[in-house]
Amino acid sequence: MTTAYLPSGPSPQRTTFNGWDNRSTWNVNLWIFGEVELYDIWKAECKRHAHWTIERTTEFVKQLWPSGKTPDGDSLDVVYWRQIADSFNESAYDHDFI
Repeated sequence: MTTAYLPSGPSPQRTTFNGWDNRSTWNVNLWIFGEVELYDIWKAECKRHAHWTIERTTEFVKQLWPSGKTPDGDSLDVVYWRQIADSFNESAYDHDFI
């Protein structure tokens, strides 16, 4: 399956969800930063690598959920990976992980 690297800003055709491009994108971020075990895995990855690229972010999340869905069923196929990578980088910087 090919991953689409879509722009981080919402387009006029899309509806936003809690300030994110869509629900799936928001939900991935919510799971990573809302579950202690997932957050600890993310934090360990931050210490191993200095920067979250779109490719690295996509690979990391898809390794967490090889089913292609979040634990509550949102598809990873429609996630805007640039937004997730930006969130990961911002959070890592804010917490001095990079």
